Amino acid sequence: VQVRLKTNHPNPEQLAVHLISPSGTESRLVLVNNGSVKFGGDNYYFLSNAFYGEDSGGTWTIRVFDPSDLPSYVDPDDGVTVIPVNDTGTIDEWAINI
Repeated sequence: VQVRLKTNHPNPEQLAVHLISPSGTESRLVLVNNGSVKFGGDNYYFLSNAFYGEDSGGTWTIRVFDPSDLPSYVDPDDGVTVIPVNDTGTIDEWAINI
């Protein structure tokens, strides 16, 4: 599954992006501030094979998190310290290719 995301967030590297399939499987496409994704340009592309073998029919959901209004914390899954910055943005559009 490929997801295309377009955002006007001033620091998209601060975002976490999750994709949820119609059957409820959730894939973490990007962890907050993990440094593995270098954002640039207008569109960002993410891949996941977490949905292999699932029926693709139905409603897919994207969740985008910006922890800017949360206190600093350590992500329990990867140990990265997340330090919030008070900025905001919107998701201008997104698309999925299965």
